[in-house]
Amino acid sequence: MITNAMSAAVGGMNAQATRFLHIGNNIANSSTTGYKSGDAVFAETLALVSGKAPNGARLQPGAGVAVMGTVSDFSTGQLLDDTNPFHLAIQGDGFLSVTVGQQDYVSRAGDFSLVPNPDGTAGEFVMMRPNGAQLQGTTTLGGALVSGDGGRVVFESAPASVEIDVDGTITATDVAGAPVVIQNPFVGLRNFVNPDALKKEAAQMYTTTTEASPISATYTEPGTAGTGFLRQSALEQSNVDLTNEFTKMIVSQRNFQANAKTITTADEMLNTAINVKR
Repeated sequence: MITNAMSAAVGGMNAQATRFLHIGNNIANSSTTGYKSGDAVFAETLALVSGKAPNGARLQPGAGVAVMGTVSDFSTGQLLDDTNPFHLAIQGDGFLSVTVGQQDYVSRAGDFSLVPNPDGTAGEFVMMRPNGAQLQGTTTLGGALVSGDGGRVVFESAPASVEIDVDGTITATDVAGAPVVIQNPFVGLRNFVNPDALKKEAAQMYTTTTEASPISATYTEPGTAGTGFLRQSALEQSNVDLTNEFTKMIVSQRNFQANAKTITTADEMLNTAINVKR
């Protein structure tokens, strides 16, 4: 039993180290656009021992703790306005659809810039994040959008002015004031019943999973299905609460020390048992 206690304490130290990794990552990303703070989820592990008391109580000592996964705080961070017409923020729970190469992702980060179309088509421009993720849109808008009716938002000529409405409608004019033709000129949003099941990727992006339970097959019109509305010329800030993170850091450190103390105490007990023979 003493060695089992030592094993449980080692597991506790490893669990707190994992939590400390989450805390450090949160603090490091406290200024990252669209970042959502995360924390480790713990669950007790049991050592099942045979035997039962007359009242039905069983001997079931705990065997330590297991790290079950990461839970994220998807609450909306502060929205800061700026002068970039291609920056987008979401006032609600929705996610933007973006693509990198042939892979689709969702993201809360809307730090887009207008860049020449990477496929080399002369005169065309796309909205791209610093990591190369390109904004996806759709050709139609209205309630639940048609599955597969989407693609990159592509401006077929250089715009002089751009307006992105709260409902996702994109309009643009050139230097002469003439309308700019836009492929997929509507920004639809995604929403999920269980966003914690989204697979985290680099640069504040997520891969969708069946466990996340998408509310719609592809895009939903902003303002419907709890997605929220778009806000042009604004960026969502990280939702990391530094005061809370430093508090968790202290608690995690103390828990780590307590688990370490359990090991040294168990070692003293084991040493006492060994010395009985003397």
